[in-house]
Formats: sequence, structure tokens, C-alpha cells
Amino acid sequence: MRKGVFILMASVAGMTLGGGSPAKAEPVALVSQVANLTAVTLETLPENKWRDQGARPEHCFLAAENRVTVAGNLVAARGWSVTNEISRGDLSFVSFAGEVEPGTSGMCIYSHGNVGVFRGEQPLGVIYTADSAASSLTYIEELEGERLRLWGGKYGSWPMADLVIESEALMIVKPVAERDSFCDGATSLPTLHRLPFDVARRVLMSEGWEPSEASDQSGSDSYQDERAAFPELDSCSGTGVGYCAFGYSKDDSYSLWVTTVGGSPSSDNLGQGSPVVQSYEIGC
Repeated sequence: MRKGVFILMASVAGMTLGGGSPAKAEPVALVSQVANLTAVTLETLPENKWRDQGARPEHCFLAAENRVTVAGNLVAARGWSVTNEISRGDLSFVSFAGEVEPGTSGMCIYSHGNVGVFRGEQPLGVIYTADSAASSLTYIEELEGERLRLWGGKYGSWPMADLVIESEALMIVKPVAERDSFCDGATSLPTLHRLPFDVARRVLMSEGWEPSEASDQSGSDSYQDERAAFPELDSCSGTGVGYCAFGYSKDDSYSLWVTTVGGSPSSDNLGQGSPVVQSYEIGC
């Protein structure tokens, strides 16, 4: 068990999130098959000992008015920064961090991050990285099917693993799936995260995705050369980590936005040094 978050459990034994006597809950088997992620059962949640260290950028966590679960509110009451929350039946999944700092390009730098599993206000288990200083969990994402995605990283977030809900009594942390379904299973996409842009582009083309016309068609277009080769290029940020957005469509039914980091693509930087896919979103 790492130092930091869960070393505190010995000093808060007998406490629950809501205070008073611990409530009995159905046991949950929570295990990890991913080397750098530890999953343990949990009956109490300690206070966040890093809560007073520095100002927290508001865009990096859920404000009180945006939290919708009892568990999320109670995690926040312990001083943790709630980054996301997901409800599945009577279970809640809450990602939260001990420290949050601002980074370049609007990034959020998280430390001492965790994902907790709750039934109502009762904590059942928690997932955390072996070395929070090097690569902390940042937030949890809802996927189709009985899976949730765990994101993490130090400077920028990347998928680290999937939490597979086998049942309400068994959950397994597994490697990121090779493919995700979207639009109620009507379409799917191979995972593109960290792929060089030129590789991801070839994958998309092979699956029937076509470039969409850029929405930014101003007369002073600064990406004319790039768009001659990559018409799907919509826009790029000129500073920081170099975000770029690309648009695609398929079968006149689905749209896809891909975000890369590493600047705009060109014939000179494809291959080694190419921008890489950071995230993507499908519209149904």
C-alpha cells in the first residue's frame, strides 16, 4: 500500500464518509490486472491531507452545483477534488485527486489521484497508481457496455486501463480495450490514443471515415498548406502543447472529432515526431 492516501486509513478506522457507525454493504471483489494500478476494498475514506496546499483551478474539478451523486458530495466533503462521477444502478464511481495544479494549454496537473467505488454513501473499494508522483489517475470516463475508462498522467491525460463491471459484486481493472462501440453499438472505432496522426489517419480511412470540411474557413486561413494535404484539419492552437482538431464523417450518419498534441501535421513531421492522438469523440 503506497504512502499518502491510504496510509491514513489506520488513523480513521471506524469512520465512514457520513460519520457515525459504519454501514454494512454487500462486499465487492475489486481486482487489477494492470501492473501500475492497485485495486483494494475500502470501508472508510480519509481526509485529504493535501487539501490546503495551493489554489485549485476551477476548470479542473467538478463544482458543487455540477456534482450529482451522494458519493461525489461526500468525497468533496473530505477535501478531495472530484474530477468526475458516474452512476450505474445503485453504484457510483468517483474519480478524485489530492492536489490539482494549472498547467500549460489549460491542462490540469493531478497528484494523488484515485477512483472510488461506492454504493450510496458507503465506499466499497478504490483504485490508485503505484507511483502517484509519476503518473496519477486523473478522471473516469463512461463507455458503452459494462466498462469505464481510467485516465491518468502527469502532464496531460491518457487512457491507462478499463474498469470492467462483471457484476455488482465483481469488478476487474483490465488493459484498455482494442476497440470501443458508440451510438448504442451501431458503430465502433479502434482505440487511437497515442497513435501518430498519420497512422491514425490511415486506420480511419481503412474503416470508411472521410475528411470533413473544416469549419474555420476564414479568408486569413493560416493552414492552407496543411489543409491541401489534410482537408480534415479544422484548427490548431499556436501555443502550449499544440492541440489540433480534425473532423471526419462516415455513411452520412456519424461524425468524429480527433484531437492531437504536437502541433499541426505536415509532410515534414509525419512518422517520427508526428503529432499524436490525445482524444476523440463520435457524434451519432
